[in-house]
Amino acid sequence: MTDESFSVAAMQKERMLSAEFMFGLNIVGHCTWTLGTLLGYFSTSVLPESIQESMGMALYALFIGLLVPSVRKSMPALVVALTSMVLSSFIKYMPFLSALNRGVSIIAAAGVAALIGAVVFPAEQGV
Repeated sequence: MTDESFSVAAMQKERMLSAEFMFGLNIVGHCTWTLGTLLGYFSTSVLPESIQESMGMALYALFIGLLVPSVRKSMPALVVALTSMVLSSFIKYMPFLSALNRGVSIIAAAGVAALIGAVVFPAEQGV
C-alpha cells in the first residue's frame, strides 16, 4: 500500500512472503497512514508557516531514508537509482525536454531506469 511497506517487504530474505506477514505489514501502514492524515489535516493550521513550508523537504528525506538501505545492499538497486538520477537531470537540463511537467519527468526517468535495470539485471528464472 505504501512505499514504506514495499520497502520492508522487499528487504525480507524469504522469496515468498506469507499472506499473514503482508496483511500485518499493510494493516499497520494503513492505520498509521489514516491516523497521520487526520492528524495532519487538523494540525496544519496551528503550525508556524516556516514549518509548514519545510514539510516538502521531509518527503524527500523519507524517500532517501527508504533508498539508502536498498542501495547499500544491492548493486542493481544502486545502478537503477543512479540511472534514474542521471535521466532526471538529463530531462531537466535538455531544452527540448525541460518543459515537461516535473512529476511526469520523474516518473519517466524512474520508469526508464527500472526498465534498464530489468534488462541489465534480469530476475532469476522461477521467481
